[in-house]
Amino acid sequence: MDIENSVLNFRVQKSNKLINSKQEGLTATQNKILLIAANRYVMAQNGELDLPTDERGRQYVPLFPRDFFGGEKVNGRALQQIKEQLGDLTGISVFLRIQTEEMEEERRIPIASAVRGYRDRKTKKTVEGKEMQVSLSPEIVEMFIKQWDKGNFTQYLYEKVRDFRVGSAFKLYEVLLQHLTKNRLQHGQVKFSVEMLGEMLARGSYRNKKNGNLIYSEFKRNVLAKSINDINSNDRCDLEVTSLEEKRLGRKVQDVFFHVRYKQGRHFKADSAMKDPEVGELSVVTDQLVEKWVRALVARFKRIGRSNWHQLVLQLKNEYDNDRIEKNIDYLLCQQQRIKNPQGYLRTAIKENYAESVPQTELFAVAPKATKAPVYEAPKPNLEKREWEVHKERIAEEFNQYWKDLCFQYYNQLGEDCLDDYLEYLQNEAPALERKSLSSWEMQTPSEEAIRFFGRYLIKNFGTPQERLYQVKGLKAYAKKVYQFDVDAF
Repeated sequence: MDIENSVLNFRVQKSNKLINSKQEGLTATQNKILLIAANRYVMAQNGELDLPTDERGRQYVPLFPRDFFGGEKVNGRALQQIKEQLGDLTGISVFLRIQTEEMEEERRIPIASAVRGYRDRKTKKTVEGKEMQVSLSPEIVEMFIKQWDKGNFTQYLYEKVRDFRVGSAFKLYEVLLQHLTKNRLQHGQVKFSVEMLGEMLARGSYRNKKNGNLIYSEFKRNVLAKSINDINSNDRCDLEVTSLEEKRLGRKVQDVFFHVRYKQGRHFKADSAMKDPEVGELSVVTDQLVEKWVRALVARFKRIGRSNWHQLVLQLKNEYDNDRIEKNIDYLLCQQQRIKNPQGYLRTAIKENYAESVPQTELFAVAPKATKAPVYEAPKPNLEKREWEVHKERIAEEFNQYWKDLCFQYYNQLGEDCLDDYLEYLQNEAPALERKSLSSWEMQTPSEEAIRFFGRYLIKNFGTPQERLYQVKGLKAYAKKVYQFDVDAF
């Protein structure tokens, strides 16, 4: 699926709005330091965290190695690089617009007013204590808080940033990984215009001085090639760039296509914010289950675009191959009526784009035409009238017994606290049970606790108090005779 340029540009600027890593010379690790500091200052502003102060009364943020790689332990050369990057922050400043009483002016403000625990590149020693600390300039902190309130720093960036050698690789990796995780793919293709890449990775660099156009050959050699090599060689990266395609208009390169996939042994992990409901493992994939899942899948991808057939098919293949068909069924069942004949919709996509490459499994088979569920009618044997009445009573007792067993089964699963919801479920379920075949029922012996529950159910839902008492007495006798339970009270 292609991401529109305007949307892609907005995402990139939104997630890294403070400082352009290429323009200001910041590395990915320094971006990570600033994002950690921004998070801590915002929490302190909201009263969620108390930041310590130094001898001059300045608030500072303590930095821990585990903050940089998702809680993993960091030591050795990786820790030394973090400390060196922290020390380099002291010499970096940015232009900010400062509003004064008379006018608005631009000033160059240092990012960090003080750092401790950094590593000096010349002496190779840690300076001012072992604990890493950073204290940002007040103007930078104020801008951080304003930008954070506007949503210009995403939690995605805060969690996913890695320690790259090339600053432009950090941005490229972020966008490519966003594409896979957002669309829940194992591999895919991302399209950029050349101007968009230049604006994102090399703002102001590799431009023709006369017309301002990007010099693509130099940009590809010095930026794209290094960024791709950095992503593919970094063991901490989850994905890799398999190939790079160029679309030309005449002699000029207009669009660039990145083919990306997850590295071997790694796969998509659902974002915790989505909170997709977990469904238990199913040994057999039934037609009904596939139909519901396809409906939910189609409804979700209709919001992205009607013409993205290949995206839909890749999603289906990936989830089927990874035994995750049952996931996300209930999550979007409420939207399953948005499209008519979803299986036909899906088969058309396969036929138009992937007829040869898609394996002909049961999932892609043409579903049989739906038939109206037959209403159960007990077999009518050749019996006399009186014997037939007895036979119908026996059938009714068998049905009632199955209904009771269903009651016991769900009660044990839900617990006593869910009694009201469960009773409402029974009222909706009972009419459907009449259409089931009695020959396929498997009787289960209920527990004494389940018998008590059914007694409470009778007391709450059956007619007059006298009728309730009669039913409860009958249930006690039934439990004692059939299940050898002496139920004294409910």
